[in-house]
Amino acid sequence: MKENMPTINDLHARRRSILEGILGFAVTLMLIFTPLQNDPDLENATTISKTLFFASGILVLALPALIISIMYDSGKRFRLTRIDLVVGMFAMYILTGILLRHDFRLSARIIDLIAILLFYIMLRRRPLNFFLPLLYAVSASGIIQSGYGLLQVYNIIPSHSPFRLTGTFFNLGAYAAFISLCTCSSVTLVLFFEKQVLDAVKSSPAGFVQMLAAPLKIIPWLNVALAIIVLPMTYNRTAWITVLLAASCMYVTKTRFRWFPFKKRVVGYLFFSLLAVVLLTAAYLLKRNSADGRVLIWKATAGIIKDRPIFGIGYDQFGARYMNYQGSYMETSATENEKQLADNVYYAFNDPLQLTAELGTVGLLLIIALVICCLSVGTGYEPYKYAAQGLLLAYVVTSLFYYPHFILPLKIVGAIALAMLAAADQENFLSFPGLTFGRKPQAVLFLLVLVLSVAGIRYLGRLADGYRNWQKAQTAYETQSYQQSLRYFNRAFPVLSANGEFLSGMGKAYLNADSLNKAGFYLEQSRQYLNNTVIEIALGDIKAQKGQFAAAESHYQAALDMVPNRFYSEFMLLKLYAISSDSARTCSKAAEILHKQVKVPSTAVRQILDSASRYYANYKCSQ
Repeated sequence: MKENMPTINDLHARRRSILEGILGFAVTLMLIFTPLQNDPDLENATTISKTLFFASGILVLALPALIISIMYDSGKRFRLTRIDLVVGMFAMYILTGILLRHDFRLSARIIDLIAILLFYIMLRRRPLNFFLPLLYAVSASGIIQSGYGLLQVYNIIPSHSPFRLTGTFFNLGAYAAFISLCTCSSVTLVLFFEKQVLDAVKSSPAGFVQMLAAPLKIIPWLNVALAIIVLPMTYNRTAWITVLLAASCMYVTKTRFRWFPFKKRVVGYLFFSLLAVVLLTAAYLLKRNSADGRVLIWKATAGIIKDRPIFGIGYDQFGARYMNYQGSYMETSATENEKQLADNVYYAFNDPLQLTAELGTVGLLLIIALVICCLSVGTGYEPYKYAAQGLLLAYVVTSLFYYPHFILPLKIVGAIALAMLAAADQENFLSFPGLTFGRKPQAVLFLLVLVLSVAGIRYLGRLADGYRNWQKAQTAYETQSYQQSLRYFNRAFPVLSANGEFLSGMGKAYLNADSLNKAGFYLEQSRQYLNNTVIEIALGDIKAQKGQFAAAESHYQAALDMVPNRFYSEFMLLKLYAISSDSARTCSKAAEILHKQVKVPSTAVRQILDSASRYYANYKCSQ
């Protein structure tokens, strides 16, 4: 009987397994519910709702995760892989740059970064089998979003954007990118873990665990089946390429064509290479203007890198600087076709390129180092290694043509894959002696984490109130209740004082309320964080109303340089020349408008053309 009694180590292992299971269940629920967040009472609901929910969840789970680590890892050696070291260096480089800026702020993107970093640290303290439920959670999220999207397509659930198919995301592209990564997660489960998971579940002595066998088998296959239906509806080339390329590479990794002779394997690899070329060519021809538009953005972004090659312009500064560079490019180098493709831009549609613009060559070298570390993971837990590399490949492919770095659910999937790959690396690591905490240090550490978590959650609550007031301000603005709108803007200002979009909205509200000085102040402030044609034109309106015609012309011209195909900035210059009694430039600008190529016909464009025609006639420009 004594031989069958569990040892202390067995009891510790069983207790830890139970606690890890509870934590894993909580994290799984958080992963499933984060993409679903879309509080209509918040401005930018589809993005900020997810940030607030995930960041709050991480802060809530930080203390129990710490308790588990101290209870069962105290005194044990811990190891850092090369991936951990590069991730740490990359995070420290970004955070140091943020803290050293004179205009330090906590934007949604920076909050995402901190939450993802804490999430990565939490995952790295967990055993490898902790990741399997997370992959199932990602797959389940894909099922939910696919079902949600199909209900939108058939008008059962309304869409919150001009696109009918968006799920709970802010546009079609973000939705398609998430579905593609969820599909790749399901492919990893089918290829690398299905038999292992089902055998473990069926052999479990617990009856309720055995009941999970059927759902666990269905989830990945159902997600893939729904993705096959939904992804073609999105017409999103990046999502298609991501799934086909990542799934093909994972299949080749799994099988190695091992049942084929060598010559046929070579033919197979050549076939997949040719297929990739054909797919890329077809994707380009399918939406040629969209692809050319991305190339235009990349050319303008290259100008930023040229001017700030070492350390870049600063993390989260792309939106504030890019449009000025696009304006310069339009003025000096753009072709007529590129001028027709130009638009207001907030992302580079290529994360490595945008991060290079923001973080410079130093940031690029860290990205390259991280890629090298991910490709050179040693042997060990092969299924986890190949699954993580497949998911990271999907993320990287998406990042080359889109902006997953701005979409929290995509970053979460990337963080899971990166942490899983680091945990699977059994060769490339440094080992350090473990720390042993007495009762008093443990109590101090618990108290510190508790205080920081509570402070963080309270800040997120204030931030939510700010976005709630911003939404009320926008609603009042749209009904032309400008004084009421300003009351809500001022309530939100303390927590959103460094949000460019918020400041531009506040400035326009003051402009419509005839408070020119305050309008100019907030619009100028907004340019530190965001710039576009809307802000430049509003500043031009303020200067024109003050009689500062040269300054007004500068702002209107800046807006026209940024997006040359727009008619409104041309029309504002025409009105300015007429007000300042400059007949020659009035006639010249009226003629330019009348001969301007129309990109998208609309009522507004027809009205501008009619007005230009009247100016041309009234000033007798034909004489």
